[in-house]
Amino acid sequence: MAHGSHSQNSREMPFTPEEVKNYKERFSKAISSGHNKGDVLINISSGINIDYLDSAKKNFKEIIILQPTDSQTRNSTELAGKSDQPEGKETEHGHEEAIIRVVKFDLNKENPTDPNKLPQADSMVVGTVLETMSGDIKEYVRYLRKIASLLKPKGHLIMFGVLNGTFYKAGGEKFHVVKYNEDDLRNILTNEGFVITNIEVSQRKVESDLMDSDSVVFCTADKGPKSYAA
Repeated sequence: MAHGSHSQNSREMPFTPEEVKNYKERFSKAISSGHNKGDVLINISSGINIDYLDSAKKNFKEIIILQPTDSQTRNSTELAGKSDQPEGKETEHGHEEAIIRVVKFDLNKENPTDPNKLPQADSMVVGTVLETMSGDIKEYVRYLRKIASLLKPKGHLIMFGVLNGTFYKAGGEKFHVVKYNEDDLRNILTNEGFVITNIEVSQRKVESDLMDSDSVVFCTADKGPKSYAA
C-alpha cells in the first residue's frame, strides 16, 4: 500500500472517527434533502450500520433494508427495533415514522427478493455492496442493473463505495473487492442510463491492514428514462 496518500497509521480501523462522522453526515444530508422523499426507500449496504436512515424516517412511509444473509437480516431487524410484523411509530412531534422492513436478497435470482415482491423505490441507498459481492467488473455492472430494477424511473440513487481496492478483512478473513476508479463509476452509471448529480471522492486518511482502498466515493444519481433496469 502506498504511504503517500495516508496521513495517519491505524491498523485496527480503516477510517478515522472524523471520516466516519463525515460519511454519515453526507448520507443524512442527501437522504433528508427535498429530492429524497416518497413512499419507499430501499437500503442495500454491506454490514448493518443503518444509523443514517434516521434522517429518512419522516420523508418516507416505508424503509426496506435488504441484507444478503440470514444473520445480517436478524441483526438488522434487531438494530431497527422492529419485529417480523412491522409497525409505524409515533414520534414526539406526532408524526408517524416510516415502517421498517428487513428482507433477504440474492442478486443471482431473477427477482432478487424472491419470494417477496417489493414495490419499486422512490430512493435507494447502495453502500459498498457491489464491489464486495461481485467477482469482476462485468458482474458489478450486472448486479447494479439488477439492483436498479428495484428503483422507479426518475428515482434517486445514493451510493457509497471504495475506490482502487482489491481486498478487505473481517473476522480474521480476507475478502475480494472489485477494483474500480472514479472514471469507471461515472462510465458505468452513465452507460446504465443514470444521470449523475454529484460525485465526491475523498482520500482515506489512515493506513490499515484491513483494506487497501486508497479513497472512498459518495455519489448521487437519478435513474433516467433510458435506464437498462426495468
